[in-house]
Amino acid sequence: MVAIDGPAGAGKSTIARLLAQRLGSDWEFLDTGALFRGVTLACLEAGVDLDDEAAVLALAKRLRVEFRRGKLLINKRDRSDDIRRPDVTENVRRIADMAGVRELIARWEREMARGRNVVVEGRDMTSVVFADAEFKFYLDATVEERARRRLKDLQKQGINATFQQVLEAVVRRDTADTTRKHAPLKRVPDAVYIDSTNLTPQQVVEKMLSVIRGAR
Repeated sequence: MVAIDGPAGAGKSTIARLLAQRLGSDWEFLDTGALFRGVTLACLEAGVDLDDEAAVLALAKRLRVEFRRGKLLINKRDRSDDIRRPDVTENVRRIADMAGVRELIARWEREMARGRNVVVEGRDMTSVVFADAEFKFYLDATVEERARRRLKDLQKQGINATFQQVLEAVVRRDTADTTRKHAPLKRVPDAVYIDSTNLTPQQVVEKMLSVIRGAR
């Protein structure tokens, strides 16, 4: 088990995918963010009030969610592309802030990871969901660099935004992630800290591999 935490825009998903590939064919990347997006998508399609935690949790408990060959299946249907819709992206934070939903998805994540070699990333992987992970990392970067990365992603999607707008959004996200009551983002003492501001994804992966191989 390799668990990676860090703020938005630090490059966690990219690094986790690359690291799983470098570790070998018997390793997998578990996209935990896709699970929150899956619940959000299901709620939007069912017309569930996203401010009603009880209703959201009730629907989530009825879902059958699984990963198969890198695809997210919800009730046996591939929804890998649908969970990236703009309306899902816009609302997923509302779902992720619900304590009951986080606890349910944490159980899903533990069940999916059981008996497998996995790399996971998120904001409470090292502190809550996989607190006993063999290897823990906290991936960070300056807020300006994270905003630049986010802006670049938006531009690739054809979405217009200014650097200042994105920077302010990243700051708001950081505040929400670090101050929420349930499972806030934090750096645990036994996580290896990596600042990716001036590093390529490949350089970050090499640093992680060095830690992992050095412990074996």
